[in-house]
Amino acid sequence: MCGIIAYAVHHQADNQSVIGFIDQYASHKSWRIREAVAIAIQELAKKDVTATLKNIVNLEKGNDYEKRAVVAGLCEPKLLKDKAVAVHVINLLDEITATLTHDNKLTDEEDSLRKALGYGWSVAIVHAPAGGKKAFEKLLQKKSKHIKWIMKENLKKNRLIKTDAEWVKIMESKLK
Repeated sequence: MCGIIAYAVHHQADNQSVIGFIDQYASHKSWRIREAVAIAIQELAKKDVTATLKNIVNLEKGNDYEKRAVVAGLCEPKLLKDKAVAVHVINLLDEITATLTHDNKLTDEEDSLRKALGYGWSVAIVHAPAGGKKAFEKLLQKKSKHIKWIMKENLKKNRLIKTDAEWVKIMESKLK
């Protein structure tokens, strides 16, 4: 875990190569190693968020553990201070969430992704409320029990309640 993060920090000037290196660990059997990939993404994004967003395409289009690394890595408040970045992350969340539109039993990988999405949306919405709430509201059209779970989990978050308690109540009532 420490080695992956240290590698990312030490080589962060070469964002693309680091992402190419860490992506092999995003699906590791150990959750600690998978978490190291998310932390490495955060470290890279702190240095150059634009390059990181550009270079994580393979991860965001990859398997569910890879998508989870993207969600956990980018849904960090200090990375979303720039509204354009927050909007970009919201769009990524929307695309990634759409992969859980089924009602089948979740695989371990899907469950891990669902948990990350269960907090990631609220982090991003707080930093781009207008676009974030609009994208989140569109999730109501999806009939998946997994997406409903993601929505309910995010609506419990204090950061979202503090941002717009009335909207949270409206969304909760629409989910019932």
